[in-house]
Amino acid sequence: SFKPFLPLLHCIRLPVVQLWAVWAIHHVCSTDRARYGRIIREEKIYDIMQKLNDDLISSDCSDPLMVQLLKSILHLLKPHYSNRHRNSSAVAN
Repeated sequence: SFKPFLPLLHCIRLPVVQLWAVWAIHHVCSTDRARYGRIIREEKIYDIMQKLNDDLISSDCSDPLMVQLLKSILHLLKPHYSNRHRNSSAVAN
């Protein structure tokens, strides 16, 4: 589960804590993405990473390493996000 990392992602007063959480999620996802696919979908990790990325881009204080890691995570998770939406559309029809 990624749940232990989620509160750390919102720790804006300590950017290094946020960076560590993003790095940890990136490490896990890049190591064994297929294994964590179900968790990624269930815990809506892609949506959380997308929002964090959008928030950082709109702020003036974005850390280049953080932005790079977030973009990499979004790239890694995109297939799982796409599958989730494809499956949701199939169920609705």
